[in-house]
Amino acid sequence: MFGSKKEKKKRGCLFRLVKLVVLVCVGFFFLDIFLDVMLDDTEYISEEERTSEQDVEDVELEELLDLFFDWYGYLPDDEEELYHFMEEEEYADYDYDDYEYDEEFESDDSSPSGGGSSSENRRRFLEKANGFKGTPYAYGGTSHSGVDCSGLVYCAAKEAGIGTLPHSSKSLYNMSRKISLSDAIEGDLIFFAAGSSISHVAIYIGDNQILHAISDGPKTGVRVSKMSEKYWKNHYYASGRIFD
Repeated sequence: MFGSKKEKKKRGCLFRLVKLVVLVCVGFFFLDIFLDVMLDDTEYISEEERTSEQDVEDVELEELLDLFFDWYGYLPDDEEELYHFMEEEEYADYDYDDYEYDEEFESDDSSPSGGGSSSENRRRFLEKANGFKGTPYAYGGTSHSGVDCSGLVYCAAKEAGIGTLPHSSKSLYNMSRKISLSDAIEGDLIFFAAGSSISHVAIYIGDNQILHAISDGPKTGVRVSKMSEKYWKNHYYASGRIFD
């Protein structure tokens, strides 16, 4: 009888020990879940926020493609080429705060005026633009040491004393009066696009030729090209007039 009580006592202790272990394990399990929830720093994004972020990424990608086209004169064949472009030392070190962009011209349809007649302003503008022939291409450049496509227009107008034009092909497009290519005369602007986005501007110099700053290819810098050349013909977007 005594042995039976001893066995029951041992089984009771063992049962309580197992029960305690189970309770401790269950407690740790729920504590772990609680801590995971409390300490979780995962940012939960709503579908609306996700869509908004995707829109921003799409815009950034479009701007990067525009920049690539403005730099090299063509669109990348694949993502690898685009990533390589982003790793370029010149691209990475470029100070974009120095790149002039005049938002005041976004919806401004006015033409520059330098105190002279439209024909005189046009003549001086072309004279100064031609003075940049042979100048090296430099993204964001605004001097005879180097210019980009819109920088050429900006510098020619500034040196001609006919006003300050925006240093942006898109802003130049917005401020110009649109005309057909067949009506273009010397001093008008010719715009080119990568897809539906304007990315390059040139100065029409007559005889189906343009003067512009070329960023890539066998011949770079400020040069004369023919509108009949396949590349420029395929990427032509619009013509604009800034001297009326």
